[in-house]
Amino acid sequence: MPNYKEGLNRHQQLLFPPSIDEYVDENNPVRAIDSYVDSIDLSTLGVFTCNGGSEGQPAYHPALLLKIYLYGYLNSIRSSRKLEREIKRNIEMMWLCMGLSPGYKTIANFRKDNPKVLKQLFRDFVILCRSVDLIDGEVVAIDGKYKFIVATDISTKGIDLDQLYPLSIQAKEATGNKKIKVAADAGYYNPKEIKKCVDEGIDVYVPIQDKQKQQKDKGKFTRDAFVYDEAKDCYICPNHEILKRKETIYERNGIKRFMYRNVNSVCKVCSIRQQCLPNTTPAKRLWRWEHESLIDTHRTKMQTRKAKTMIKQRAALAEHPFGTIKQKLGWSHFLVRGKTKVAGENALIMLTYNFRRLLNLIGIKLFQKLIKGIKSGNIEDIKQEIAEYIAVLVFFRAFFRQKVSLYI
Repeated sequence: MPNYKEGLNRHQQLLFPPSIDEYVDENNPVRAIDSYVDSIDLSTLGVFTCNGGSEGQPAYHPALLLKIYLYGYLNSIRSSRKLEREIKRNIEMMWLCMGLSPGYKTIANFRKDNPKVLKQLFRDFVILCRSVDLIDGEVVAIDGKYKFIVATDISTKGIDLDQLYPLSIQAKEATGNKKIKVAADAGYYNPKEIKKCVDEGIDVYVPIQDKQKQQKDKGKFTRDAFVYDEAKDCYICPNHEILKRKETIYERNGIKRFMYRNVNSVCKVCSIRQQCLPNTTPAKRLWRWEHESLIDTHRTKMQTRKAKTMIKQRAALAEHPFGTIKQKLGWSHFLVRGKTKVAGENALIMLTYNFRRLLNLIGIKLFQKLIKGIKSGNIEDIKQEIAEYIAVLVFFRAFFRQKVSLYI
């Protein structure tokens, strides 16, 4: 006869039944969520929920709803209906909610009604990480020390051309580093945005988009074949003719450009005209931005080894967070509508990512100590403990990486 283990009789009364707390071990992330949210003074953030009244049932505390969302987003559960269902069947959620079970509408309204609060919570968590030197802002990758996200925003335009400056300013303020270096991909390249960053003392590294490939493939001269002579304020064409600056000025969207043009008679008889102009165009002309020299400097900088290293470093820093957000946190689309509400949910997603990243980096126990240190106003001891823990972690990772490489 087979000998199998037998479970408890579901109908039998236990003399000392286990408490819910016994089902949640000390290293469960749900305890970190509970400690973190309890350390926040939500009343100072202007959180909006139904406050209840003297008549009827009391309202659910906003801290409870924030805990529900942090747990849900950490575990790829974002739907308010699914969260309501988890509260009734998931032992971790039962522990977190202390037996309370808000309905899906109450849960959904918290996310919908508090976008500003969620954005502030994201910023405050970045400051928390910065307070223990986990974020220094030496190099920030848009799309970083330890791959934390320090700035985030959403755009309705579907392109990133006007996002470089606002995100760089966010990152500068979040890190507190006045000499911050920002690396972004070519989708962020915008001369106007680069100038704004330079004016603010932000060192930006953005590849310049190659929009002249088709011209090159056709054997035509591209703009870089025309050399600017700063002393004479003119362009020299590939046939060594001069394009002089004209009085014509083009202004649009705050950008001023000056026109440089050759004369018709010279271009008409030019021996390499076919490589330069269409048959119907009488003479070559170029437009130069009033701050074009700044872009010339940027172009030269992007050819250096340092710049190329920065862009490679950006790929390593930026792709990890978004891969984690999509694969581990289950994000594929936003569940709210309207730019303001979407910005709030976006901040909640980024907060959840940073929260998960911090737990993975220092563990639950150190995180609990950090929260206690913040509450007491003394984080120097835990700050040192975190630094020592990470130093050991980095050493062993490097050691095992070296061991693995020896066998490859």
